[in-house]
Amino acid sequence: MYKNKDDILIHAVFDMGPLLYKLVFQSSSHQEDLGVTRTQLQALILLAKKEPLNMTQLSKEMGVSRQQLTRVVDGLVEKRLAQRVESPVNRRMIFLQMTDKGRSLLEGTIQDCAEQLKKELSLLTEEEKDILIHSADILRGLSVRKAD
Repeated sequence: MYKNKDDILIHAVFDMGPLLYKLVFQSSSHQEDLGVTRTQLQALILLAKKEPLNMTQLSKEMGVSRQQLTRVVDGLVEKRLAQRVESPVNRRMIFLQMTDKGRSLLEGTIQDCAEQLKKELSLLTEEEKDILIHSADILRGLSVRKAD
């Protein structure tokens, strides 16, 4: 079925994507309390790492169209989890940044997800954990090379 190790890895990555997404973005009580979607949560995570971002930057980071992102951001602004801020240099340039309420929601959600992940990871042996750590480092390295 598979011709070589690259094919095996490609299929494994495609299989893992949805599983990891589900594992990381499982509903948390914090997320549910405010009715935040997974896409809105993804936007908050990116803002936490790279804020402030303009709409073009955020849409590229998320891999969604600007139209889709506008709906996502409108929801975050309406819930007071993020805010639009004019650039002091160019008033036509609008940046997005998280509010304190957004940071609090994200911290609580990450805590909930981390607790769930710890339960799942406790089922692994130390050797399996070492392998996953090494694999994650390799994947991060690929991601960094792609960004350059």
